[in-house]
Amino acid sequence: MTPPQLPPLSPTEWRLMSCIWHLQAASPPQVSDFLRSTFSEDLSPKSAGILLSRLEEKGFLRSVPAPALAGRGRPPHIYEAVVTREQSLLRQLKKFLDDHLIDADIHHLLRTLLSRDK
Repeated sequence: MTPPQLPPLSPTEWRLMSCIWHLQAASPPQVSDFLRSTFSEDLSPKSAGILLSRLEEKGFLRSVPAPALAGRGRPPHIYEAVVTREQSLLRQLKKFLDDHLIDADIHHLLRTLLSRDK
């Protein structure tokens, strides 16, 4: 179950999490490539790494160092999701409902959603 202290995801964080959910585990360069090919979003591997580490600090991801490569600097980390897409969607929907709807609006929202399926 999703821990209650997790904040809602921003649109950029959703795209990053979508990459991780799709790839199951990925390094910042892999996430950067996936963002470019899937969302036409140009984000450098360094920027992707910074944002992924922030998602890890927030509790959405965990990471392990990638096998050491020849070269200098910190080895890239491999990130994987701690929270499922479904848990995140439910959390985001609950936050929206709590923040923006009153009881009468919930009934209207449900009627609207159900009528769209017909």
